[in-house]
Amino acid sequence: MKQKPGWLWWGLLLLNPFIFSFVHAIPVTPVELESSPLQLLGADNYSAYDPLSDGDVIQHLRSGDATANDIVTDVDKLSNEELRVVLMTALQTGEIAGAVAIAGRIEKYFPQDTYIQVAYALKSAFDGDIVRAAMRIEKINATDKFERAARLLASAYLSMRSEKTHQALKELDALLDILPEHAYARVLKAEVLLKQGQVKKGALLLSEVLELHPNMRIALINAGSLALRSGNNQMAAAYFSHLREIDNSCIARLGEASANNALSKSQNTISLVSPCLNHPEQEIRLQSLQLTVESYLAAGRYLDAEKTLKNITESDRLQLALLVAKVALFNSNTEKTLALSSANEPGMLLLHVLALIEQKNYSKATQRVKILREKAPDSESTLVLIATLNILAGNSIDEEIAGLGEGSSYRALLHVYSALESGVDNIDEVLNTMAKTDGLIKGIQLSKISAESQSSLIKHADRENLVLALLFYQFEIEPLALSHFQESAKQQSDFISTYLFATLAEQAGMLEQALQSIDKTRAVLPEFSAVHQVRATILLKLSRLELALDALNEVLSLQPDPFTALKAGAIAERLGKLEQAEQLYGMAVLLAPNNFIGLNQLAWFYANHGIRLDEGIALAKKALELSPASPNLLDTLGWLHVQNGDLKSAQSVFNQALTLSDGKPGHSILFHLAYVESQLGNSTLAKNLLQRIALNPENQKYQQQAQALLAELVGVN
Repeated sequence: MKQKPGWLWWGLLLLNPFIFSFVHAIPVTPVELESSPLQLLGADNYSAYDPLSDGDVIQHLRSGDATANDIVTDVDKLSNEELRVVLMTALQTGEIAGAVAIAGRIEKYFPQDTYIQVAYALKSAFDGDIVRAAMRIEKINATDKFERAARLLASAYLSMRSEKTHQALKELDALLDILPEHAYARVLKAEVLLKQGQVKKGALLLSEVLELHPNMRIALINAGSLALRSGNNQMAAAYFSHLREIDNSCIARLGEASANNALSKSQNTISLVSPCLNHPEQEIRLQSLQLTVESYLAAGRYLDAEKTLKNITESDRLQLALLVAKVALFNSNTEKTLALSSANEPGMLLLHVLALIEQKNYSKATQRVKILREKAPDSESTLVLIATLNILAGNSIDEEIAGLGEGSSYRALLHVYSALESGVDNIDEVLNTMAKTDGLIKGIQLSKISAESQSSLIKHADRENLVLALLFYQFEIEPLALSHFQESAKQQSDFISTYLFATLAEQAGMLEQALQSIDKTRAVLPEFSAVHQVRATILLKLSRLELALDALNEVLSLQPDPFTALKAGAIAERLGKLEQAEQLYGMAVLLAPNNFIGLNQLAWFYANHGIRLDEGIALAKKALELSPASPNLLDTLGWLHVQNGDLKSAQSVFNQALTLSDGKPGHSILFHLAYVESQLGNSTLAKNLLQRIALNPENQKYQQQAQALLAELVGVN
């Protein structure tokens, strides 16, 4: 399938999904402290000023599991001097909300205290009250290096909020000259560097902070946000997942959900965001609603998306008006979309024009798109709408093609339009135009396709429905695209209509219709490998494994790749075709000799079937050289040793895997280690390991095996 341009074209995101601007207002878990707050702040004789060395709050702070709410809850147990130390720690770790809460409790006892004034200045700067923040900072009388550092912290944060990044950087550098290990200052410096476009430096600084303070909440948020912006969604999910383990906050859930959406794990997103849908803070509530609705749309659950938005407050509805209108369009309710999108704001106008085009009210759509052109003259999506209306009216679109940049994701679409405009009689012009369409459908290489097959891409197409289908497909309105591709394919079996209908129908769960359509596509263009890939996916969902394996073998004959070989090997193994499975796993290793996944899969195949054990051990060791800290790879090597009769080596390897599992070993590792311990006569240890599996129903295969081995051990004793 094509690479979609994403949601950003809408102008839909009323809130930035990656940078949570309200971060500093939310209670932030202090860093995991191995020393006292004053030592972290740089005090020379900190022990003389640390009345909390054995106190509950400091123990919470040291373990990294305290929040502002924990601190405020415990204030009655602490003296004012003790609270002042906690305030200093909160400033050190970016716990601004907690610092402000404590400052309010002790202000009357320390009316001119530097740290109290710094907390209030930070709060004023966050609230956007720049003048008051500046006045507060001006009044701070810093008498020693620690107070000067605190004053610089407030001043740097104010400079950041005022978009004076160079000034902020100078102030943070001055602060870090005084206190080089000031954790929050280093995080703020990373933020400034990122704002200045110095991404590598900012990312490196964040990683250094997290290496020292892995539970520092503000650092995790910034690192996760950076990973999202950089498209490293797996890493972002890991950061926010760790943050959720620490505090289970909505900001952690929203970050992880944003990463999941980008990774197409929409079901995970819905369960993650659910507790935040009624959050008292509107910004969090709106983003929760938006992520939930996007997830439902991505999963094809359009009515659920509409239900989610049905009972929201009027204030939220106004903020999410564009999203509400889009959901209506997804549900083919064009009248509702038109009613909701009547405003002359670009995002609304775009939806309005799309709804009019779906109604085939092209004259009114042309009038509205002129207004959109005035509002957003440089918008590529506007050019696409103009080109669509021109094609439907039989006009040239050369001007619109010229207006799109060479790197535009929309150029391929307009080239298809141009080929439709040319008509199929002028075959040379059609082929010349179609040769420029590689970006529309990922994987198609027209240079490898015969001229006759190329012309069949659009030959005999239902012109109007194909144009509308391609428009909605490119703009990610899948239900409308699906409908128009279906209508187009009914008329004639052109490649584009049948192929894209099949991909959308498969995603929508219309598997039999998808299979019929992809079979038509295969008849039209058998040399296109992606056709067989889509066909295999459909057949797998229909549990037709033999046919799916045949389809994947077709892919490999046209365009060999290691992951298709692994997939085909797994199916062959499941079907009991062990010789073919070994050949396919071997192909994956040949195609990617330095990929640990393929090496491990072939090694596990040998371990599982008790064949070629020495070769399997060599493969497993090579995989571990490429990914040395993987418990799963160690599990493979350990089981190879078991099959080879080397129980002592297996015991050592499985224990290493257990250590690397961070307290969450897989059932396979536990069972294999238990089996080895039972064979070595360590029945008590084996029983303890087996009980951990037997009581956990997550993996029924290993649960049943564990229960059987446990019963055997109990019977022996």
